[in-house]
Amino acid sequence: MVEVATLLLLYPIYVAAYLVVSRIQRKGRSEQSLPGPRNEPTQSTLPSAIAMPSTAPTNLSILPPVKSSKFPRSWFSFLSVLYCHILLLVSSLPRAGRTLVWVMQAAISYTWFQWRHRHENQASAAYQDALSEQHNQCAIKLLRVCRANGGVYIKAGQFASAFGAVPIEYRRKMACLEDRAIPKPYSVIRNVMLEELGPEAETIFSRFDRNATAAASLAQVHRACLVTGEEVAVKVQYPALAGAVAADLAAIKLFSWLVSKFFPKFNMDWLAYELEHKLATELNFLNEIHNARKLSAILQGRQYKECSAPYMYEELSSPRLIIMEWVNGVKINDIQALKAAGIEPKAVGWALVKVFAELMLIQGYIHGDPHPGNAMVRRRGRRGFWHWLLRDKRQPFEIVMLDHGTYFTADTVMRQQLCQLWCSFVLGDKQLQADVGNFLAGERGASILPVLLTHAARTREEERRLQQSLGIEGFSDMSELLQTASRDLVELLRINTVIRAVSNQLGVSMDERKRVFAWFARRGLPPYYVHAPHIHHKFNQVRRRLQLCTYVLGWHTVVTARACLVATWRYMLGLMYDVL
Repeated sequence: MVEVATLLLLYPIYVAAYLVVSRIQRKGRSEQSLPGPRNEPTQSTLPSAIAMPSTAPTNLSILPPVKSSKFPRSWFSFLSVLYCHILLLVSSLPRAGRTLVWVMQAAISYTWFQWRHRHENQASAAYQDALSEQHNQCAIKLLRVCRANGGVYIKAGQFASAFGAVPIEYRRKMACLEDRAIPKPYSVIRNVMLEELGPEAETIFSRFDRNATAAASLAQVHRACLVTGEEVAVKVQYPALAGAVAADLAAIKLFSWLVSKFFPKFNMDWLAYELEHKLATELNFLNEIHNARKLSAILQGRQYKECSAPYMYEELSSPRLIIMEWVNGVKINDIQALKAAGIEPKAVGWALVKVFAELMLIQGYIHGDPHPGNAMVRRRGRRGFWHWLLRDKRQPFEIVMLDHGTYFTADTVMRQQLCQLWCSFVLGDKQLQADVGNFLAGERGASILPVLLTHAARTREEERRLQQSLGIEGFSDMSELLQTASRDLVELLRINTVIRAVSNQLGVSMDERKRVFAWFARRGLPPYYVHAPHIHHKFNQVRRRLQLCTYVLGWHTVVTARACLVATWRYMLGLMYDVL
């Protein structure tokens, strides 16, 4: 208790120092420019927030130039910044207090639980049921804390819910968190617009809806119309957000250290540092423009056109403000809305899995936050001739990815290692899985990594049986893997978990997802005659390559034949509809 009291007394000094360091780091990042030409427009329509225009704006030259205001450096500005930091520190104290109360309650609760069950076998069903109930009670309280704190804590909860290493009770509760906030008044948003766009900000728009259409933890979106006639979405970052984020991150780091100090098996330091890295890139909206431009170039060269990236007005955007075209769409996991629009949910799930399999295993450039709120579905054009001939009423669709603030780039070695791992899943080669897993995550992670990639347990009992079959003791082993593994691997595991959850809601099974990933993993492997330290010797064997090609191509043939049979059956039903 003495250590806790000391930390509480030093908390203001710790947060103040963290704010100063964060400000210096942000200043260094803001001085870097993002290279590359403006992305070319592609046909698109985005859901109720942001999207890509079907045609490029052709008359942007008549818009007034955007000017970025710079305040003079003086003692007055220094004192103003210091005053703002003091306010941020004071405003973070209630959130830190609520979090500290939960940490202390959880610590006492888990300590009492361990003492009560100290003589029980931890592998027994009774112990696991009691542990599940303990997790559930603490998860409910943590959910209330995150909702009350909002902001960074909502992001942290969503971040934790995407990791298979977190107990399933916590993942279920944290998955209920929605990144929503109470919108700021227009007067506050107007000040940010004037700071970012200059005094000509209001002359850019012929109409601007002062009521926000959406508000999240970092920014809110307004609907507007440019003087050139285009409907746009204006995404504006909240004022003084960077300092508030730094203060909350300081508190989260402090409490993560406390948890790891008193409960070494529950080390959560990796979560705080991963969250810090993610938010550092999200706070600079120029990163979002750069990422959307690069993803557009990748998607335009694909054979399948089921996905697009939003079009952005780069000339009218800044680090804290983005202007994008406004379009309507359907949330990707809204099954009823998809069916009402004539779009088959499972087809959407297949498209999502194919897109991310290609990005992850071939391109090595992956969207960092693909939760359902950032993936919208819209109609794309009209039905083709064959759809009309076969009486197929399903509408063509397109997935539009939003929020391009964070992206993950996998190097060639990691990408090809993942290709080998997914191929080993469909081949059923346990030794190959162990060898590749050992290269990626070490000897202990070799058995845990396949679980995190393909884990399909939906209940606590299924999860317990799966862990026992692999010799995994529980959360401590999972946490140890995430603590010692590379940041790139941890990020890939989180993205994979999100895609698995969304595709499962849309009706895509785990076996189907394995085969789709294996199809792209086969293409992502180097030729068999290429020898490298990270390439397993089995993939240099012609026999093993032929076995893989036979399996994957055979599965693809079966799926195609089944689709033809289904289309034929629907055509026959369409012909007999009038008779029946």
